[in-house]
Amino acid sequence: MKNIAIVTLISFVACHTIKAQETQLPIMVSGVAFPSRPVDRYVSNTGLLLTIINSSRIQKELKLTKSKSKQIGELHKKRQNELAELYRVIDRQQLNELEIAKAGDEISSLHQQYEQQALDILTERQRKRLVQLVIWEKIWRHGFANLLLNSKLGKTLNVTEQQKANIRKIAKELVTEIEALDEWCQSLIHDELLKKLNPKQRVMLKKIIGKNEKAKSWKPMTSTFQLAWLTQHWDQKLKEKILGVQPNDNLRPSSTSASTVSASQNTPLQFVMFLKVNGIANELDLVRRQQNELQQAETTYRKKINKLIAENKQLRKTDLKTFREIIKKAEQAYCDHVLQKILVSHQAILLKRLYYNNDIRRNGLLHCLLDNNELSLGKTLKVTGAQRISLKDTLDIVQRILKKQKKLQRGSVYAFVESLQQEQREMVDTHIGDAPKTQPYTTLDSVAIQLKYAIGQTRPKR
Repeated sequence: MKNIAIVTLISFVACHTIKAQETQLPIMVSGVAFPSRPVDRYVSNTGLLLTIINSSRIQKELKLTKSKSKQIGELHKKRQNELAELYRVIDRQQLNELEIAKAGDEISSLHQQYEQQALDILTERQRKRLVQLVIWEKIWRHGFANLLLNSKLGKTLNVTEQQKANIRKIAKELVTEIEALDEWCQSLIHDELLKKLNPKQRVMLKKIIGKNEKAKSWKPMTSTFQLAWLTQHWDQKLKEKILGVQPNDNLRPSSTSASTVSASQNTPLQFVMFLKVNGIANELDLVRRQQNELQQAETTYRKKINKLIAENKQLRKTDLKTFREIIKKAEQAYCDHVLQKILVSHQAILLKRLYYNNDIRRNGLLHCLLDNNELSLGKTLKVTGAQRISLKDTLDIVQRILKKQKKLQRGSVYAFVESLQQEQREMVDTHIGDAPKTQPYTTLDSVAIQLKYAIGQTRPKR
């Protein structure tokens, strides 16, 4: 019975992995990507199971002893060494298709051998829980909707075409809810941070950014992105406690703007350079005459800068501060010429509003208010030291956002479970069990991508 359970588990994982490849879903687990070589086409067992068991997060869920964890780690390391040597031998040889297929079988056999040894270390109860944890890994990586639509799990549950249509409908509704959450987060953060400014600063900020003007080409600023900037000043212990982020994990907000220009670059020239960002000139409705004048002004400016650099080579070595002031003066003259002579008043105002709103979208409102560089909002609004301390206290805002995020993340699994029939729900409960206590940090952005893939709006990168 024990050997049957082991073989069944290995076969189960292998089937899920193959299906993931067929549907072009990513097959990365615990940060490990499998190699891509011709021989991999013939590898029926990718060694995914041992990779999962070797994860400290999974071992914690299985309640492995230190002794068993050490044994698993040693097996994983030994397998990796043997696998690396096997690949080196294969890569050095000129193999025909039949020989490549044979090598693939050899790699599969190696994986199966080590996985059987790893499973022998576990108890029957741990192996049963491991089956459920493997599916939870798939849920986090691919989304539960995609498993029901595209994987062996959907076939096992006998999901009908009508149910699949309903699953896609639910996925579409969840995408809409996530997008609504992004808008709500932006409003919440804006309102809460503004409470920490004085009335004069609030009026000034409204005048600077207007009604949150944005270019048509700008992508939505997601709640995950906003959370990342709200917590950038937190120490690691607080991040772990509130966000569940492990010491080596990072919150990396994706770029939400077409621009890399930022007010924090500390030069008046940035306003004019911002005009060159894709889509900004169109937002200002520049006429052909203005476009020509801008091109001519830029050419004249560059020639002047080059001349100043050539004429002040010695000054640059002996008095760098004075040299920078000379260059800055030329930059300011160029900037004033563009904003006051080439652009009309309403265009110049809109350009600055787009510029500051772009900076908020790239770096978050909190960062912009804390920034003290020349063109930053913090400098312009004269944010005080006491206000900076108050602004950094974002715990309440973060907790309110997380509460809504977690509700949607839970919904991205259980909303689909509830759409199934009673018998199917009981089967799901048997297959996945309780959600693991130690979960990877899966952002709502990832959930949104998974849902969009389910309804055919996007395809995840491999």
